[in-house]
Amino acid sequence: MIARGKRATIKDVAAFAGVSVTTVSFVLNGRGGSVPERTAERVRTAAETLGYRPDFAARSMVMRRTNLVGVLVPDISNGFFAEMVGHIQRALAACGYDVILCNGGESFENDLKYLNIFADRKTDGLILTPSEASLSDERRGEFLSALSEIDIPHIFLDRFPSAASSPCFAADNEESGFLMTRYILDLGHERIGFLTGSLSSETSRLRLRGAERAFSERGLSLRREWVKAGRYDFLSGKKGAAELFETDVTAIFCFSDVQAYGVCAAAGERGLKIPSELSVAGFDDVFGSALFRPSLTTLRQPAEKIARAAAGALVRAMKGEDKIESAFFPAELIARESTAPLNG
Repeated sequence: MIARGKRATIKDVAAFAGVSVTTVSFVLNGRGGSVPERTAERVRTAAETLGYRPDFAARSMVMRRTNLVGVLVPDISNGFFAEMVGHIQRALAACGYDVILCNGGESFENDLKYLNIFADRKTDGLILTPSEASLSDERRGEFLSALSEIDIPHIFLDRFPSAASSPCFAADNEESGFLMTRYILDLGHERIGFLTGSLSSETSRLRLRGAERAFSERGLSLRREWVKAGRYDFLSGKKGAAELFETDVTAIFCFSDVQAYGVCAAAGERGLKIPSELSVAGFDDVFGSALFRPSLTTLRQPAEKIARAAAGALVRAMKGEDKIESAFFPAELIARESTAPLNG
């Protein structure tokens, strides 16, 4: 038996099971197809009895891979990103990869720090949703330079740089912006406020472009004072709503559900009734939006489909495939109680 406090080695497992080290390696690494089942079971029993745990550091040096994927999100408290991470983790686990998750906190400095951590941990690949600061006109070049220097296969998820050369997986943001704006216009609202993320972000720009297209198709103009840029959080929703209440808008389309929660809170503080006096719509359909009162009209991103496609693409890239195509997925409009016909 192994002395107390000493870690069992693969040689200990081989000796205990009465087989070669090579046989143990084949069985425990899932390559034991040619090993008789009785022998394989003896190896697994020996490993469990001895409390054997693989030395991943040593194995990664030999195999030149760690089976680790770095995942960077900007705000794990946002239900959309939390859901995405869950889907990504399950999809990668099915392919034999574990995840190192980092929460950037919408900070450029954090994004750079975590890129270095991913490099230091010798991750095999990266799935990145950078902060809006990292994608801003001022910081984008520095962020992409740092990403190029660590030279790790990667894809972008949900957010991506303009004219990105790396694969991107996200909702079809322009079409989504068009779809919701057209729906609100169909309700009779022609004075619609928009709470966006940073307009340095391609995500927000595309959603707003879709909104402008919906206005243009009606022969209407989207006025600049109806657009308020901020962050995808509750406080930005409240702040943006306060500014839009000084205009003549009758509906507000928020580019995240969490912003919409902030708008509803601000409306309640003003004594405005939703939807009879103000229609409110969001984006993402995070958990809770159906339970919110009034329940929130929103755009449902196909989070699982996007996450699985992104994970699958990264696995192919880590295996050396060069031509990985970006993919953009349609969102589904979910009409609920927070929107209503104008003066309806």
